[in-house]
Amino acid sequence: MRNLLSSTLTADEITALIPENRMGAIMPVDNPMWQSIADCEFTTRLVQQVIVQAELGIGAPMPALTDELYTEFNRTGNRLGFERPYFERRRMLGRTAIATLTDRNHTIDYWLPTLIDQLNVILDEESWALPAHVYNPSGRDSRYIDLFAAETAYTLAEICTVVGCALPAVLRTRILNRVRSDIFEPYIAHADAFHFTHDTHNWNAVCHQGVIGAALLMEPHVPTVAAILAISSTRLTHFVEGFTRDGGCTEGPGYWQYGFGRFSALNQLLEAATAGELSLFHEDDRIPLIAQYPLNIMLDGGYVANFSDCTSHLEFAPWLMSYLSSRLNLELLNNLASSTMYRLAEGGMNYEAHSADFFHLARILTLVPPKGASARFRTTDTYMPDLQILCVHKTDDTGVLWELAAKGGNNAEHHNHNDCGSYLLHIAGTPIVIDLGAPEYTREFFGPTRYSFLAARSAGHSVPLVNGVEQAAGLEYRARVVACDVTNRTISFEVNLTACYPKEALCESLVRQITLDGARGQLIVSDSFVLSSEGTIETAVMVCNAVTQTDDGIIVEAGDVRATFTAGSGCFVKSVDELTYRRPGGVETTVKRIMVAPAEQTNRGTLRYTIKLALPQSHLG
Repeated sequence: MRNLLSSTLTADEITALIPENRMGAIMPVDNPMWQSIADCEFTTRLVQQVIVQAELGIGAPMPALTDELYTEFNRTGNRLGFERPYFERRRMLGRTAIATLTDRNHTIDYWLPTLIDQLNVILDEESWALPAHVYNPSGRDSRYIDLFAAETAYTLAEICTVVGCALPAVLRTRILNRVRSDIFEPYIAHADAFHFTHDTHNWNAVCHQGVIGAALLMEPHVPTVAAILAISSTRLTHFVEGFTRDGGCTEGPGYWQYGFGRFSALNQLLEAATAGELSLFHEDDRIPLIAQYPLNIMLDGGYVANFSDCTSHLEFAPWLMSYLSSRLNLELLNNLASSTMYRLAEGGMNYEAHSADFFHLARILTLVPPKGASARFRTTDTYMPDLQILCVHKTDDTGVLWELAAKGGNNAEHHNHNDCGSYLLHIAGTPIVIDLGAPEYTREFFGPTRYSFLAARSAGHSVPLVNGVEQAAGLEYRARVVACDVTNRTISFEVNLTACYPKEALCESLVRQITLDGARGQLIVSDSFVLSSEGTIETAVMVCNAVTQTDDGIIVEAGDVRATFTAGSGCFVKSVDELTYRRPGGVETTVKRIMVAPAEQTNRGTLRYTIKLALPQSHLG
């Protein structure tokens, strides 16, 4: 076995390593595995849910993609009008394909007409890339490879492979010809013209998985496959280089799952298709560290430390955890996979999610972890020194779980927010201090006005505001972690934030200390500052729950949890601001920002506040 990314193999040498019968590397429709899925404890209910959803698509047209929708992004900057029907088309196709493979109550002929129609509708699309990603006012570019053009090519190749000869030969030929013209030929001819070949983030892995995976599955001309692999061998390595030395992902857990998930799926296929001759994982010490990243940023109840563009609640795909566990011998990931499958089996899936397509459905149903873990899973305390993220879980003397995630970092990270020194606090599995995560994606959010968005600017994070000046974007605006120790019940995270602010902030020194007293159950945040002259400084605390001001401080109510927020000596609660922003999907959301300031204007001092439980902890059960 050789690692494709470090072996410097030529296209001719790669050609010799690709077996002629590689098409059997993935399960065909007549493989009994597809039928056994219906008998698996984890997947029986999920299969039936998919079939019920697929039934709704029989005889129903796929949502239309009109000229107006293709041009909407260029005209208005809005993405959702096009992307909603675009992704629903792929979800419908995925459900029909899964039903075709797993339905015991009907023969394959029952589903084939709908599957064929839906495949042809996808093939009729003039461009598979999203209008938000192409450089054409029409919103179309049939030879531009973006994330979703690559995904589409792979999905068609995979369905074509597993359903195989049950599909008409003319349709299989049409799929191959379209993927050749729109994906393989542009990649071979102009690989470096596509930015993803130089990227160190998720685009690199996702696009390459689509291109290489489709070639491995359906391109019969072996030298073409070898040419694609040879080109990718010096480009795909950039993706791995984008992780910190401790396996951290600055893009956050959502994009870790997206990028590294596709990278892992590609590795699985590459190893199978080349009979173990080629790998992306082999003898790379970075891969096990990257694979364990989820364990380092998980919080109780399916929450994650969602710094950067990421939702606060994220289920790590059980198929990915199961594969990484078995391939890399990481037992904790198998336990995580099992616990997630328990929740899916009991509560079902969200079939409106972007990821509820054939790629994910097929893997959830076929890469099932062995039973063995309970429905609850909790990781240990961790600090990633290169990523500069802390995530700890402490149970206080009354049995209440306190979880803290905090970061240093810099303000030029992938999917960056200006958030050095920010933190999250959960009590009894409930978010108290939050990170807004990703907002609705629009043209402006990925342009020069990105830091006017509340979710990305430091004014939307639990960090200080110095002389009215926020943190600035750029690699030079970085934090320096002074001290961090996760070995005791009391956790102290100290980070120097001085360099995070531009010179107009007139900040000579700003050091934040976050202390979690795991035994007593309290969090203390202290910001020690020195300004070049008397000025203003205040610090924000972001919450999403009901806030009540009392004579004794602030009460934050979140379900059964009532926490008190108290300003320290010489400080006061300056304001409680109600702010709105749009979450992914265009949902307008209200959050609250508590601002703490010194009681008197000064050029040096310490801003301090404490968060405790307001009720006896026994009330939390």
